[in-house]
Amino acid sequence: MQRIFEIDPWKVVTHTLDKDNKRLQESMTSIGNEYMGMRGMFEEKYSDDTHKGIYLGGVWFPDKTRVGWWKNGYPAYFGKVINAVDFVSVDIKLNNSSIDLAKDKYSDFELALDMKKGLLTRSYVVEKEDAKVKVTSVRFVSADFKELYANKLSFENLDKRPLRLRLILSLMLMSLMKMLITMNISGKYTQLLIQNKVLN
Repeated sequence: MQRIFEIDPWKVVTHTLDKDNKRLQESMTSIGNEYMGMRGMFEEKYSDDTHKGIYLGGVWFPDKTRVGWWKNGYPAYFGKVINAVDFVSVDIKLNNSSIDLAKDKYSDFELALDMKKGLLTRSYVVEKEDAKVKVTSVRFVSADFKELYANKLSFENLDKRPLRLRLILSLMLMSLMKMLITMNISGKYTQLLIQNKVLN
């Protein structure tokens, strides 16, 4: 059996982006609160093999059972969980080019699910064209307020030159809408907090 995570008393942690086992990494770093759950997929674009999944309690599809008469005792249908609207994905653009760890040069990768605090943290340094930025994501699903999902994205410019950071967020509000936030980074550290409330 292959080990893809390091040994830690409270964390499921790795310092390797294992592209061959990305779906397993996403499964092992899933978070939820009995009402809402999501796989440990990346917020930003990822063009290689991945499986995005956001699930809400009570949202399912009754799939008719397809077995012959000899299968007495089978239910008339199976309840299949379906994906909710994707309110996690963020297109992160550095100098008008989207970050994609399947293609971009990166280093200092860390992925950790803290089982004590209920936080999924991921960080890496990405180099794109003339930009070098440290990206950190901290994801949280509240146990006290079941509809609350929070994601804190932090960006640290490791280059002396200013760069253009553009985030395209997809949020679920009354209806799906796209929101565009544009900001310039000239200092060392810029931070953005995204909170999406899932509506009933």
